[in-house]
Amino acid sequence: MLIGIDAGNTNITVGLFKDKKGDFTPEYSWRFNTMPNSTADEIAVHIISHIIFNKIDPESIKYAIVSSVVPEIDSVLKKMFLKTFFIEEPLFVNHILDTGLKYTYPMPEEIGADRIVNAVAGNVLYGGPLIIIDFGTATTFCCVSDNGEYMGGQILPGVGLSLNALTGKAAKLSAVKIEKPGSPIGKSTEQSIQAGIFYQTIGSIEKITSLLKEGTGAGTKVLATGGLSVLFSDLSCIDIIDFDLTLKGLKIIHDRNR
Repeated sequence: MLIGIDAGNTNITVGLFKDKKGDFTPEYSWRFNTMPNSTADEIAVHIISHIIFNKIDPESIKYAIVSSVVPEIDSVLKKMFLKTFFIEEPLFVNHILDTGLKYTYPMPEEIGADRIVNAVAGNVLYGGPLIIIDFGTATTFCCVSDNGEYMGGQILPGVGLSLNALTGKAAKLSAVKIEKPGSPIGKSTEQSIQAGIFYQTIGSIEKITSLLKEGTGAGTKVLATGGLSVLFSDLSCIDIIDFDLTLKGLKIIHDRNR
Protein backbone atom coordinates (compact mmCIF):
# COMPACT_ATOMS: atom_id res chain seq x y z
CA MET A 1 0.00 0.00 0.00
CA LEU A 2 0.90 3.65 -0.39
CA ILE A 3 0.62 6.13 2.46
CA GLY A 4 0.10 9.77 1.49
CA ILE A 5 0.46 12.62 3.95
CA ASP A 6 -0.63 16.22 3.47
CA ALA A 7 1.02 18.25 6.25
CA GLY A 8 -0.74 21.59 6.57
CA ASN A 9 -0.44 24.39 9.09
CA THR A 10 -3.57 23.28 10.96
CA ASN A 11 -4.03 19.59 10.19
CA ILE A 12 -2.12 16.59 8.93
CA THR A 13 -4.26 14.51 6.59
CA VAL A 14 -3.39 10.88 5.92
CA GLY A 15 -4.57 8.63 3.11
CA LEU A 16 -3.93 4.94 2.44
CA PHE A 17 -4.12 3.69 -1.13
CA LYS A 18 -4.19 0.33 -2.81
CA ASP A 19 -1.11 -0.43 -4.88
CA LYS A 20 -3.04 -0.04 -8.13
CA LYS A 21 -2.35 2.48 -10.87
CA GLY A 22 -5.31 4.54 -12.01
CA ASP A 23 -7.15 4.18 -8.69
CA PHE A 24 -6.69 7.53 -6.97
CA THR A 25 -9.32 7.42 -4.23
CA PRO A 26 -7.90 6.65 -0.76
CA GLU A 27 -9.02 3.39 0.81
CA TYR A 28 -8.86 5.06 4.24
CA SER A 29 -8.28 8.66 5.27
CA TRP A 30 -8.19 10.65 8.49
CA ARG A 31 -6.66 13.81 9.96
CA PHE A 32 -5.15 15.07 13.19
CA ASN A 33 -3.84 18.38 14.47
CA THR A 34 -0.48 19.62 13.23
CA MET A 35 1.98 20.07 16.08
CA PRO A 36 5.31 21.33 14.66
CA ASN A 37 7.21 20.20 17.77
CA SER A 38 5.94 16.62 17.58
CA THR A 39 8.45 13.79 17.64
CA ALA A 40 8.54 10.98 15.10
CA ASP A 41 7.09 8.65 17.74
CA GLU A 42 4.17 10.97 18.48
CA ILE A 43 3.22 11.19 14.81
CA ALA A 44 3.63 7.43 14.46
CA VAL A 45 1.14 6.87 17.29
CA HIS A 46 -1.55 8.87 15.44
CA ILE A 47 -0.96 6.91 12.26
CA ILE A 48 -0.44 3.41 13.63
CA SER A 49 -3.52 3.62 15.86
CA HIS A 50 -5.74 4.22 12.81
CA ILE A 51 -3.99 1.52 10.82
CA ILE A 52 -4.52 -1.05 13.56
CA PHE A 53 -8.11 0.08 14.13
CA ASN A 54 -8.84 -0.56 10.44
CA LYS A 55 -7.13 -3.97 10.68
CA ILE A 56 -4.39 -3.11 8.20
CA ASP A 57 -1.03 -4.83 8.39
CA PRO A 58 1.59 -2.05 8.81
CA GLU A 59 4.05 -4.17 6.83
CA SER A 60 1.79 -3.85 3.78
CA ILE A 61 2.71 -0.15 3.53
CA LYS A 62 5.71 -0.03 1.21
CA TYR A 63 5.64 3.48 -0.27
CA ALA A 64 5.14 7.03 1.00
CA ILE A 65 4.56 10.48 -0.48
CA VAL A 66 4.31 13.81 1.34
CA SER A 67 2.94 17.25 0.57
CA SER A 68 4.18 19.61 3.28
CA VAL A 69 3.96 23.35 3.91
CA VAL A 70 5.50 22.95 7.39
CA PRO A 71 9.29 22.71 6.80
CA GLU A 72 10.10 22.00 10.44
CA ILE A 73 8.10 18.77 10.34
CA ASP A 74 9.68 17.32 7.18
CA SER A 75 12.70 15.72 8.88
CA VAL A 76 10.42 14.34 11.60
CA LEU A 77 8.22 12.68 8.97
CA LYS A 78 11.27 11.17 7.26
CA LYS A 79 12.41 9.72 10.58
CA MET A 80 8.91 8.41 11.31
CA PHE A 81 8.67 6.65 7.92
CA LEU A 82 12.06 5.00 8.40
CA LYS A 83 11.46 3.95 12.00
CA THR A 84 7.83 2.84 11.64
CA PHE A 85 7.53 1.54 8.06
CA PHE A 86 11.20 1.05 7.07
CA ILE A 87 10.68 3.41 4.12
CA GLU A 88 14.03 5.08 3.48
CA GLU A 89 13.10 7.57 0.78
CA PRO A 90 9.56 8.98 0.99
CA LEU A 91 8.70 11.19 -1.97
CA PHE A 92 8.31 14.89 -1.11
CA VAL A 93 6.34 17.02 -3.57
CA ASN A 94 7.99 20.10 -5.06
CA HIS A 95 8.05 22.00 -8.36
CA ILE A 96 10.99 19.95 -9.69
CA LEU A 97 9.18 16.63 -9.39
CA ASP A 98 7.52 15.14 -12.47
CA THR A 99 3.91 16.14 -11.88
CA GLY A 100 2.70 16.60 -15.45
CA LEU A 101 2.18 20.31 -14.82
CA LYS A 102 3.80 23.07 -16.82
CA TYR A 103 4.51 26.42 -15.21
CA THR A 104 3.89 29.93 -16.50
CA TYR A 105 4.51 31.06 -12.91
CA PRO A 106 7.81 33.03 -12.83
CA MET A 107 9.10 31.44 -9.60
CA PRO A 108 7.56 27.95 -9.28
CA GLU A 109 9.79 27.21 -6.28
CA GLU A 110 7.51 29.54 -4.28
CA ILE A 111 4.39 27.48 -4.95
CA GLY A 112 3.23 25.50 -1.90
CA ALA A 113 3.32 21.74 -2.29
CA ASP A 114 -0.39 21.53 -1.46
CA ARG A 115 -1.21 23.92 -4.32
CA ILE A 116 0.87 21.85 -6.74
CA VAL A 117 -0.87 18.65 -5.65
CA ASN A 118 -4.33 20.20 -5.98
CA ALA A 119 -3.50 21.53 -9.44
CA VAL A 120 -2.25 18.11 -10.56
CA ALA A 121 -5.37 16.34 -9.31
CA GLY A 122 -7.70 18.96 -10.76
CA ASN A 123 -6.01 18.84 -14.15
CA VAL A 124 -5.97 15.03 -14.38
CA LEU A 125 -9.44 14.37 -12.97
CA TYR A 126 -11.43 17.32 -14.33
CA GLY A 127 -9.31 19.01 -17.00
CA GLY A 128 -8.59 22.67 -17.56
CA PRO A 129 -9.21 25.48 -17.66
CA LEU A 130 -9.80 25.27 -13.95
CA ILE A 131 -9.93 27.38 -10.80
CA ILE A 132 -9.26 25.39 -7.62
CA ILE A 133 -10.36 26.83 -4.27
CA ASP A 134 -8.89 25.19 -1.17
CA PHE A 135 -10.58 26.15 2.11
CA GLY A 136 -7.75 25.55 4.56
CA THR A 137 -5.81 27.66 7.03
CA ALA A 138 -5.57 30.04 4.10
CA THR A 139 -8.14 30.13 1.32
CA THR A 140 -6.15 29.61 -1.87
CA PHE A 141 -7.14 30.02 -5.51
CA CYS A 142 -5.10 28.22 -8.18
CA CYS A 143 -5.57 28.63 -11.93
CA VAL A 144 -4.77 25.85 -14.40
CA SER A 145 -5.00 26.47 -18.15
CA ASP A 146 -6.55 24.15 -20.71
CA ASN A 147 -2.99 23.03 -21.55
CA GLY A 148 -2.21 21.95 -17.99
CA GLU A 149 -0.22 25.07 -17.15
CA TYR A 150 -0.07 26.33 -13.59
CA MET A 151 -0.81 30.02 -14.09
CA GLY A 152 -0.92 31.38 -10.52
CA GLY A 153 -3.77 32.47 -8.27
CA GLN A 154 -4.53 34.18 -5.01
CA ILE A 155 -4.04 33.56 -1.28
CA LEU A 156 -6.18 35.14 1.41
CA PRO A 157 -6.87 34.47 5.10
CA GLY A 158 -8.96 31.37 5.66
CA VAL A 159 -12.34 31.32 7.37
CA GLY A 160 -10.81 30.19 10.67
CA LEU A 161 -8.05 32.80 10.56
CA SER A 162 -10.55 35.56 9.90
CA LEU A 163 -12.72 34.42 12.78
CA ASN A 164 -9.77 34.09 15.17
CA ALA A 165 -8.46 37.53 14.22
CA LEU A 166 -11.83 39.08 14.98
CA THR A 167 -12.60 37.30 18.25
CA GLY A 168 -9.00 37.33 19.46
CA LYS A 169 -8.53 41.10 19.17
CA ALA A 170 -11.93 42.23 20.41
CA ALA A 171 -12.35 41.73 24.17
CA LYS A 172 -16.14 41.61 24.10
CA LEU A 173 -16.38 39.05 21.30
CA SER A 174 -16.30 35.45 22.49
CA ALA A 175 -15.21 32.46 20.42
CA VAL A 176 -17.81 31.57 17.80
CA LYS A 177 -18.34 28.30 15.93
CA ILE A 178 -17.71 28.29 12.21
CA GLU A 179 -21.02 27.35 10.64
CA LYS A 180 -23.54 28.49 8.08
CA PRO A 181 -25.78 31.21 9.58
CA GLY A 182 -29.54 30.85 9.57
CA SER A 183 -30.01 34.39 8.24
CA PRO A 184 -27.80 37.18 6.88
CA ILE A 185 -29.25 39.39 9.63
CA GLY A 186 -27.64 38.38 12.92
CA LYS A 187 -29.90 38.64 15.99
CA SER A 188 -27.07 38.28 18.51
CA THR A 189 -23.35 38.98 18.63
CA GLU A 190 -22.58 35.36 17.85
CA GLN A 191 -24.99 35.27 14.91
CA SER A 192 -23.68 38.59 13.61
CA ILE A 193 -20.10 37.28 13.60
CA GLN A 194 -21.15 34.03 11.92
CA ALA A 195 -23.07 35.90 9.24
CA GLY A 196 -20.28 38.43 8.75
CA ILE A 197 -17.55 35.83 8.28
CA PHE A 198 -19.74 33.61 6.09
CA TYR A 199 -20.94 36.34 3.72
CA GLN A 200 -17.54 38.02 3.65
CA THR A 201 -16.17 34.72 2.37
CA ILE A 202 -18.97 34.31 -0.16
CA GLY A 203 -18.38 37.81 -1.47
CA SER A 204 -14.65 37.10 -1.83
CA ILE A 205 -15.23 33.80 -3.62
CA GLU A 206 -17.74 35.22 -6.08
CA LYS A 207 -15.67 38.31 -6.91
CA ILE A 208 -12.32 36.53 -7.13
CA THR A 209 -13.58 33.67 -9.31
CA SER A 210 -15.20 36.21 -11.62
CA LEU A 211 -11.91 38.08 -11.98
CA LEU A 212 -9.83 34.92 -12.41
CA LYS A 213 -12.12 33.62 -15.16
CA GLU A 214 -11.14 36.65 -17.22
CA GLY A 215 -7.63 35.17 -17.32
CA THR A 216 -8.47 31.46 -17.59
CA GLY A 217 -11.03 31.85 -20.36
CA ALA A 218 -14.31 30.34 -21.46
CA GLY A 219 -15.34 26.97 -20.09
CA THR A 220 -13.46 27.39 -16.81
CA LYS A 221 -14.67 25.03 -14.09
CA VAL A 222 -14.49 26.00 -10.42
CA LEU A 223 -13.45 23.17 -8.11
CA ALA A 224 -13.53 23.42 -4.31
CA THR A 225 -11.80 21.29 -1.70
CA GLY A 226 -10.77 21.50 1.96
CA GLY A 227 -12.62 20.81 5.19
CA LEU A 228 -14.72 23.99 5.14
CA SER A 229 -15.74 23.70 1.49
CA VAL A 230 -18.95 22.02 2.62
CA LEU A 231 -20.14 25.39 3.97
CA PHE A 232 -20.04 26.87 0.49
CA SER A 233 -21.08 23.87 -1.59
CA ASP A 234 -24.32 25.45 -2.80
CA LEU A 235 -22.68 28.55 -4.29
CA SER A 236 -23.61 28.90 -7.94
CA CYS A 237 -20.02 29.80 -8.88
CA ILE A 238 -18.69 26.45 -7.59
CA ASP A 239 -19.12 23.58 -10.05
CA ILE A 240 -17.44 20.68 -8.24
CA ILE A 241 -16.66 19.70 -4.64
CA ASP A 242 -13.94 17.10 -4.08
CA PHE A 243 -13.01 16.66 -0.41
CA ASP A 244 -10.20 14.18 -1.21
CA LEU A 245 -8.62 16.23 -4.01
CA THR A 246 -5.24 16.69 -2.29
CA LEU A 247 -4.91 13.01 -1.36
CA LYS A 248 -5.87 11.99 -4.89
CA GLY A 249 -3.19 14.32 -6.21
CA LEU A 250 -0.59 12.62 -4.04
CA LYS A 251 -1.52 9.24 -5.52
CA ILE A 252 -1.40 10.63 -9.07
CA ILE A 253 2.07 12.11 -8.54
CA HIS A 254 3.36 8.95 -6.88
CA ASP A 255 2.17 6.84 -9.81
CA ARG A 256 4.08 9.11 -12.19
CA ASN A 257 7.30 8.95 -10.18
CA ARG A 258 7.37 5.45 -8.77
